[in-house]
Amino acid sequence: MRNAIGLVTFSDSSPAQAIAIEMSNHRSVPASVLTIGTSYPLSMQFGLYEPARGDNASADRFVAYLASDDAQNAIGNAGFRPRVAVNGESP
Repeated sequence: MRNAIGLVTFSDSSPAQAIAIEMSNHRSVPASVLTIGTSYPLSMQFGLYEPARGDNASADRFVAYLASDDAQNAIGNAGFRPRVAVNGESP
């Protein structure tokens, strides 16, 4: 396909070309690991929700793992921007 615009995960962008976006203040924001999820205006976030009543031990362990350094490193190594909020906290 040629001359198309699509939205893909940054980790799967090859062979697509990530482009900079010019903002209304004429500032150009490049697509990079540092700008995706912060200042780059076209990004998707993944949310994981669990009930406040933690009666599922497997789910509780999984959520705890996601907040761990090991999980955040694995997320980053896969090309995603590590970012997690736990129990309603901001990442």
